[in-house]
Parts: sequence; structure tokens; C-alpha cells
Amino acid sequence: MIDASFTADDIDALATGTYTVTRRAVATFAAGRAVAGATSTLTVTAAAVPATGRDLLRLPEGRRATETRIVFTTTALLVGGQGSANDADLVGIDGRTWEVQQVESFPGYYRAIVQATA
Repeated sequence: MIDASFTADDIDALATGTYTVTRRAVATFAAGRAVAGATSTLTVTAAAVPATGRDLLRLPEGRRATETRIVFTTTALLVGGQGSANDADLVGIDGRTWEVQQVESFPGYYRAIVQATA
């Protein structure tokens, strides 16, 4: 079990792979139409594991039926939100795209809840 007492070296040792993260700038509006923001990609080493029932309880009720994983990484992942300059990061895991829903910061690493996109 990975918890707050782990270090960045522990996260690297338990990594399940190297994953591509797509960072998205928030959309803007031109002539009343949404224009997608710029994107950039980065590669992160991370441990991606299935979410527990307790993890699902941290999400809003309407999001609890979506396939969910936990990602541990030493790279900060971003959650989109009101007033944010970015939309939520997208993480490629096992050929699928997962959107970052929540991130916790610990000394030297991050724990993110990600959910499969449609």
C-alpha cells in the first residue's frame, strides 16, 4: 500500500510504467464559439493502480460509476476548474485516456484520482 510515508524513490521503484500526459490550456471563445486551448505533452513515470471504494467516495456521487484508477507520480498533475488556466490533464494508460479528477500533494510525490473518458 502506498501512503504519505513513502518517498519519491519508493514511487519510482513501484512504477508500473511511463505514461504520456496531455496538458490542456482552457478553451477560449471567439465569435461565440469555443476554441480549444493549446496542448502540450510530457512523459511521467508513475504507478497506476485500481481505485478502492474509499477512493470513489472522494468523488462526487455522479462520478462514482466511472472506471477509476489512482496514479502516484513525482510530477504534478493538474485538475481543471473554475478560474484555472488549464483544463484537467489527460493521462494515457493501457491505450486509454484518463482524466485527472483530484490530486493530493505529499512531500516529493503526488496522488491523483483519474477516470476513464468516454
